[in-house]
Amino acid sequence: MACMSRRKFLGSRSAPAVAGVGLPTREQRRDGVKLISELMTAAGLTSVHQTGAGRDDLIAYQDARDEGGLRFRMYLFPRGQFYPDLVNTGVRTGFGDEVPRIGAVKYSAGGAAMHEA
Repeated sequence: MACMSRRKFLGSRSAPAVAGVGLPTREQRRDGVKLISELMTAAGLTSVHQTGAGRDDLIAYQDARDEGGLRFRMYLFPRGQFYPDLVNTGVRTGFGDEVPRIGAVKYSAGGAAMHEA
């Protein structure tokens, strides 16, 4: 359920778009982060990790923070394919402050990679 909510509110590009609706706007993703932030802090959560984060996720968290709507510490572990974009813009591990922060980078390989080793 939590994964479904994240996709619904943040508009993960890996989540299929609902027929006739399309992907959420930047403002909708920001508002989704604000809502999730309220719900999580009401439940007592003070720190959250998100693995496999992408560009839209980072923007949504930053937008929500800029408006005072990010109430917990957020550690993003970006997907490997997002990594070159981060490096090219000067972002490094530890980017951010006590609220949004970049952590490790998540890479994965399919089983076919084992046959090449």
